[in-house]
Amino acid sequence: GRTVAEMNVPKISVGVRVERLIGNAWVQQDYFSASKTNTYTVTASKTLTVPIGYFYRVKSIHTAHTDSSSSVTEGLYI
Repeated sequence: GRTVAEMNVPKISVGVRVERLIGNAWVQQDYFSASKTNTYTVTASKTLTVPIGYFYRVKSIHTAHTDSSSSVTEGLYI
């Protein structure tokens, strides 16, 4: 996950939630995050080993100073 601001901000962060589809519900498989101060970008990454035969997606929460937004990927079958 990556968050980019237009300028340096007091605090910037990204939270990344990896979800697995079980039945009709997306269930959290893992969560990781990163934050920095007095900069305009932050990145969080992690290598995961997951069971095959499921759909997975990633939801991210992006925060730059007092602004925030979220994003979600399409499901990917592994």
